[in-house]
Parts: sequence; C-alpha cells; structure tokens
Amino acid sequence: MSDARALSATGTLAAGRPAPDAWLRVLAPVCLALTVLTAATSLIGVVSMPTEQAEQLNSSVAAALLAVGLVGLAVAGTVLAKQLPRSTIAWLMLGTGLAWMLGNFVMFGAWWLLDRGSPWAPVAGWLTNWMWIPAQALSMLTLLRFPTGSLPSPRWRIAEWAVLGWAGLTVLVTALLPGELGADAFLAPLTNPFGVPALAGISDGLLSALFLVLPGLVLLAATAPVVRWRRAGTRERAALRWVAMAAVAVGISAPLALASETGEILQGVAGLLLPIGIGTAVLREELWDLDLRRRYDKLRLARDQERERLRRELHDSLGPVLGSISMRAEAARNVLATGDAARADDLLASIGTATEGALTEVRRLIDNLGPTALADRDLAPALHTQLAAYSESFP
Repeated sequence: MSDARALSATGTLAAGRPAPDAWLRVLAPVCLALTVLTAATSLIGVVSMPTEQAEQLNSSVAAALLAVGLVGLAVAGTVLAKQLPRSTIAWLMLGTGLAWMLGNFVMFGAWWLLDRGSPWAPVAGWLTNWMWIPAQALSMLTLLRFPTGSLPSPRWRIAEWAVLGWAGLTVLVTALLPGELGADAFLAPLTNPFGVPALAGISDGLLSALFLVLPGLVLLAATAPVVRWRRAGTRERAALRWVAMAAVAVGISAPLALASETGEILQGVAGLLLPIGIGTAVLREELWDLDLRRRYDKLRLARDQERERLRRELHDSLGPVLGSISMRAEAARNVLATGDAARADDLLASIGTATEGALTEVRRLIDNLGPTALADRDLAPALHTQLAAYSESFP
C-alpha cells in the first residue's frame, strides 16, 4: 500500500461503510457558508446602524477588515479540514471565524429588534454581552496551537488553561452582570434580563480586572508562533515567519483596540494579516505539506519497522519449518527407492505434521498484522475472541 493510500485508508472503514470523518468533511463547508453569510449580514448592519459619521467610518473600516480576515481564516480552516477532518487547528481556525461573525450578527440583530420594539431585544442584547468572549478565546487558542494543533511545549499548557479560565469566568460575569447591557450605546435602554442583583457589588470590579488581563493573554498567545519560529528548522522557519509577523501585529494591536478607534482599525488590519500570513505560508512555503510530510514519515517508519519484524519472523520461525519439510520430503523419496514402506510412511506423516505447524505459523503471522476478528467485528467482540484463544494458558 502506498503512503497516500495508507493515510486515506483512515477515512474509510474496512467494510466499506461511510467513514466517521465523512460528516466532518460535510460540516466544514457548512460552517464556512454560515461564516460568510453572517459576515455579509453583519457588515450591512454596521453600515446601517445610526452612529456618528466619524465613528461609523472607523467602525465600518475595522469591521470590514476584520470580517475579510476572519472569513479568510475560516476558508483556510475549511481547506485543511477537508484534507484532515480531525485536525485540531483546522477546526480552531474555522471556529474562530464563525464565532466572531456570529457575535457581530447577533449585535446587528439586537439593534434591529430594539429598533422595532421587539420583546426579544433584551435577549439578543444579552447574547451580545458575552458572545464575543468565546470568539476571543478561540482566537488565542488558534495562535497557541498553530500550525500543528499542538502546543509549542508542555509548559504552554498553563497559558492555554489561563485562556480557558479567563473565558469561562468572563462569560459567567458578563452573562449574570445586573444592570445595563454592554458598552454599546444603542443597547443603553436595555437591562440584563438574566442579571443577578446579588452580584452587583462584586461583578463590576471583577469584570474590570478581567478586561485588564485580556491584552496580556492576547500578547502571550501571539508569542507562541514567534517561539515556534525561533525553534523551527530552516525550511519550517521560512514558512512560520509569515505567521509570526502577523501574530506580532495581533499582539500589538490588542491593547490599542481598547484605547481608541484607531486601535480598532489596527486590530482589523492585524486580523486581516493573519489569514494572509497563513495563506502565504501554505502556498509559497508549503506549510501544511511539511506537516503532512511528517505524517508520511511516521507512516513510512511504522511500515518499515513492521516489514523488518515480519522478515525476522519469517526467517526465524517459518523458514526452518519449510526447510525441514523439504528435507523430509527428499528423505522420503530416498527411502521409497529402497522399498522401506514403513519408514517412508513415518516420514510422510512427519511432513503432514510439519505442514500443519507451518499453516498455524502463517495464521499467527497474519493475525499479528491485524486480528481478523477486528476486521470482521467491532473492538469488544474482537477482544473477546483474542482473550478466548489464551483462556487455557492463564488463570
């Protein structure tokens, strides 16, 4: 089996049934289509919302840049998910784009419902209050795990847990914070329908502290691609430099976006640079081809090791048995020439016994390549079959 076919074999079941990964390959373009749809709708909403002209221009530019960038990120994630459906980084990129665009879509929906006096406006406003937080967390996780889906080292697990802890606590606080909804001016008439009055004394200060921590977490996550770049080999470094530069831009723009409207535009530019950097690394430097090549190398190494093991077993076990059969057959022929029928019969009987032993050894070698019970049935029945074969050997 070729390397490519061996890898693709993981996407189909032995019995010809649809692979478990097939639904992931279908889900990826569905998520991408939803991302594009919500991005277009949210951009229309940003332009339609009644704000001051200068603020509207800055918001429109920042939103447009960020939307294009995040849609590009989702496209890259979809392409990778089609090839490697269980790729962690593919779904992180796709989820980041979709989460941000859904958040913007909900914000536009809240304004639209409020403008029409809908009783659902407070609920939509409540969603707007916290939906940006999972999107922000996914962005940081993408930076931490890009491009392989794993962290730069086990120590980075602390950073990942810090991001997840920040996201969980911030969602909880913003979802239950009593009083006015959010900082957006158009939501000012609305109050949180799910606010908990008992939290009024502590939630404001806690939320302020969480907002102060955010830029530091973004900067920390943006450091991960730079660390990977410094540790990478020559060719991988060439691919990662584009992503590292975009990550640096994201890290710099994050605190500026909280301080001014110009910072929001810079954040939009940084959000656009990230998928551009990824696209450049993929198309020009074959970024994920390097990752796929590592997978092929691991597969080739496993195949070579299995081939060497099989060669040794054939040489040490089956080879001597077949050699013995050949020698006994030659001896039986010589004995028959002398007319000693009884001796010839004994030799032929021993040949039959040796042949049965050889067949048993062949079956053992085949089972070691992959139990036939596992090919015919699921794991649990296959385990029962294998254990039954040894039930008399062990208590």
